[in-house]
Formats: sequence, structure tokens, C-alpha cells
Amino acid sequence: MTHKHQKAATCPNCGEALEASDKFCRQCGQPNHDLRVPFKHLILELLEGVFHFDSKSFRTIGLLLFKPGRLTNEFKAGRRVSYVPPIRMYIFLSFIFFLLLSISPGKKYTTDKATATEMEQDSTAVENGDSDGIKLTLLGMNSSFPKGLNKVQIDSVLDAEHIEKTVVNRFMARQLSRIENDGKAEFKHKLRSAVSYMTFFLMPIFALYMFLLYRKQTEYYIDCLVFSVHFHSFIYLLFTLILIIHLFLDWDILYLTVPIFLGVYCYWGLRRVYGQSRLLTILKTTLIGILHTFSVIMALFLAAIISIILF
Repeated sequence: MTHKHQKAATCPNCGEALEASDKFCRQCGQPNHDLRVPFKHLILELLEGVFHFDSKSFRTIGLLLFKPGRLTNEFKAGRRVSYVPPIRMYIFLSFIFFLLLSISPGKKYTTDKATATEMEQDSTAVENGDSDGIKLTLLGMNSSFPKGLNKVQIDSVLDAEHIEKTVVNRFMARQLSRIENDGKAEFKHKLRSAVSYMTFFLMPIFALYMFLLYRKQTEYYIDCLVFSVHFHSFIYLLFTLILIIHLFLDWDILYLTVPIFLGVYCYWGLRRVYGQSRLLTILKTTLIGILHTFSVIMALFLAAIISIILF
């Protein structure tokens, strides 16, 4: 950029004497930059920051999409300034995904018959008290029958359903009743938040599986964690692209291809980072996939339980 920052002779924060070449105060660390500058300078600085971030973002996303494992190798080699930090990229992509997920419309039907079928299903759901399309079943209890029940009536419902009247069952029945009465839209929001937190905690678990299988090839757990962050960032990026495509094309089959994309991506990433044989990498990728799938199922279950408890 052609503009120059205006410097101060003394630090406005602590009074330390400054030289013209000082970019920061030697005493307190405050930038030696007078913010009272012409408006055009502020615009130039804003553009500078935006384009600098964009260039790193495009470079990082390009490698993330088309060269699995390359970002991890760059991180291990110490070449980090040219790329967006792993955690920042993960948070940004997860935010974009959940934002699109919250605003994306439902299925678009092109025929009158399909529309009539959809309306008939919605009418049936309303009659059954399930207007939001959510049917919760927990400990043998369904979210439809506790509707409108008070504390005394809950025991009668448990008796009718042959469910033991324990403290946990009474509490869960009361929570299901609250979800039914207070609105399922709020519950969906809480569930979505819980899932986002759970997926964040899945990354170190995924890295632990890698560390156990590549103990001889890697010295530090942090290297596996960086790969895990990049891999889960790719997952959010992949689902984001699918959501965008789904806005224009009703291709549900795209979701069926996700396991294939993730398996191939993980294979090439591990092979690029650790350089082992194809067969050994396939075996380790399969084992990591099985273990991580089990972890995801458990995380989703815990997310649902926590969402019900905290509703």
C-alpha cells in the first residue's frame, strides 16, 4: 500500500519516548500508529486487510480441497504465514456450514402431486402434535404422548407405557413434555448447537486414533491434531458445497457420496503425510474410519441427551 502510518514522538499509552522507526512501543507494546488519519487512509487499510486475508483464504481452501495432507506438511515444515491457521479455518467453515443449514429451505417439489402429498403429510403431523416433523423417543417414551401433562399425570403415563417410575424416567418424561409444549424449533436450535460442540471435541479423539496407529512415524501428537483439524475442516467445506448445490438442484444422492469422498480424502491425506504403502494406508484409513464412525454416533447420542436435559 502507498500510504504511510503517522507516528507519534511519545507513546500515548505510557509516555515512553519513541523513534520514527518504532512500529511498537518498547515499554507497553502499543502500536505506534495514530488512528486519526484521513478517511481514505482507513479505506486503504481496510482493503489491504481484506485482500491479504482473501489471498491466504483462497490458497488455504485450494490446498484443503485438492491436495489432502499438504496443509499439514506445510504446518510441520514451519511454513505457516502464507495460510490461514487451522483452528481459524475450522471455525470459519463450521460457521458458514451451520449458517447455511439454518437458512436453507426444505425440499422443492415440482409437481402438484408431490405438493399435495407434502401438504397431506404436514396435516397428519399437525393432527398428531408433530408440526415440526420431530419425533423423539427416549427410554421407551415418545414425545407425542406427554403433551400437556403435568407432574401428577406423568406417573400415569409411565404406568400406561409400562415404564419404571424412576427419578430419571420422570425427569426425561417431563423434559419431553416441555419440548412438546414449548416448541420444537427451540429444541432444534439447541440440538444444532450441541452437535457443533460435539464435533469440535471429536477432533482430538480422531487425532488420538491417528497417533496410536502412527506412533512410530510421528513424534508429536500435535501433528496428528493439525491433520485432524484440516480433515474436519474439509468435512464442513464438503457439506457446505453440497448445501449450496442442493439450493439449485434436488440431488439427494450427493449425501450418499459423502462417505466415499471422506474415505478417499483421508487415504490420500495420510499417504501424503506419512508416506506408507498403499495397502497399509488403506488398512489404517479403514480402521480410523470405523473408530471415528463409532465416536460420531456416540457424540450425536450425547448431543441429543444433553439437549433434552438442558431444554
